[in-house]
Amino acid sequence: MRRSAYGLLMVLILLAPPAVAQDGRYDVDHAPATLKDLQSRCGLLKVLTTCPLPAEDLRLLERAVQGDRLAQHLLASRLASGNGFAGGNGARSAIGWFGRSAEQGNPEAALRYNDLRSDGLEPAADETRIATVLQGSARAGSATARVALSEMMLYGRGVARDVAGSMQLLRQAADSGDIRARQRLERRLLVGAPGVPPDRAGLIEIHRRTAASGDPQAMATLSRMLLDGTGKAFDPAEGYVWLMRAAHLAHAPAVERAIRLFDEGLVRDNRTIVAPDPVQAYMWVLIATRRPGTPGPSSTQARLQETMSSADLAEARRRAAAWRPMTAADALAAAFELPPVTADGETRAIVASLSGDTRRHFELPPGVVPQPWQRVPDFNRAAEVAAAITAIGGYCEAQGHSLCISVCRANPYIDRTGDTPADRQRRIDAWKMCASGVGMPRFR
Repeated sequence: MRRSAYGLLMVLILLAPPAVAQDGRYDVDHAPATLKDLQSRCGLLKVLTTCPLPAEDLRLLERAVQGDRLAQHLLASRLASGNGFAGGNGARSAIGWFGRSAEQGNPEAALRYNDLRSDGLEPAADETRIATVLQGSARAGSATARVALSEMMLYGRGVARDVAGSMQLLRQAADSGDIRARQRLERRLLVGAPGVPPDRAGLIEIHRRTAASGDPQAMATLSRMLLDGTGKAFDPAEGYVWLMRAAHLAHAPAVERAIRLFDEGLVRDNRTIVAPDPVQAYMWVLIATRRPGTPGPSSTQARLQETMSSADLAEARRRAAAWRPMTAADALAAAFELPPVTADGETRAIVASLSGDTRRHFELPPGVVPQPWQRVPDFNRAAEVAAAITAIGGYCEAQGHSLCISVCRANPYIDRTGDTPADRQRRIDAWKMCASGVGMPRFR
């Protein structure tokens, strides 16, 4: 009887949960005790209890506790992502293992350790040791070590704070072609960092150097910054060149931007930089539809088909059929210049700037004779603009469109007669304001 009671007691002890607290049971401090408990549960005594870990996870934990830096890195990654190891307490358990691996010279682990520190977690490693190991790897040319050490130098973790040295290391890593280094450098220059003010000019220069190497993503990004930028960053001529280069490399976002540019045009500070060009826009639409998985016709394609002449559609199809992607070398050598803006192009740009519901009333299919209210006036002629606004108001009145009527009649620039560029722009604004009323909801 006494022997049976003793055996039952032993079974209960074996089946009892581990004494280690569940929160953080896999962190650096608790893992050895957790491993010992699991080895008992999953070893010879597994016939009496259930092993809570698969054999490969138990082996990973064992190797990490024994000091294998790659196992420590993998265990930390698993803990951070929540992939297995229930009760591991996520990032708080992971940072210590990343730190242990980084102490042994693993720069990838140092990167992850730094990221968790930047997320607000307390230090969980010998940061001076990590920095010392990274310095040797950085001198040997490791881009990953340079990125990780740059982060530690920026915040003064384990090494004296050195903002200039941090930026120099990060630039060296980026110049070596390391994508993560370039992304981190771009982010610092875009939003700034402690001791590093935003530097849009520096960011543009990074993209310019990368684009010059033939990278279509950098070309597209640079073109967006130059075409959409403010102040000194706005350079439509250079932006257009990089956009065309990226588009001719069949870079999908650049092709989409080319469609939008030639469909809507580009107007800046009341000046038409690029006039809408339906033939070019439709050509790029057709090129875009060649990509596998492209959905059916877009609203832009449908509208262009309705408003372009048969001859223009045929020309766009001819250009698209003859188009072939360029090599990076050919794209970089090609000369792309902003197309000249004609008076007709400026008029198309004004119409294209109207909202979609309004634009369709003034961009008519071929062969359709515009009604008097649909005619776009010569904005150099004040009387013609006033007559056009009056015609739109009359149309809205006949339709019982009271909101449109009020918008047109309340227009303060309807009788503007001056000949200065400012007066012309006010007439454009007056006509656009009245024309927009046609697309507004109706309230009777």
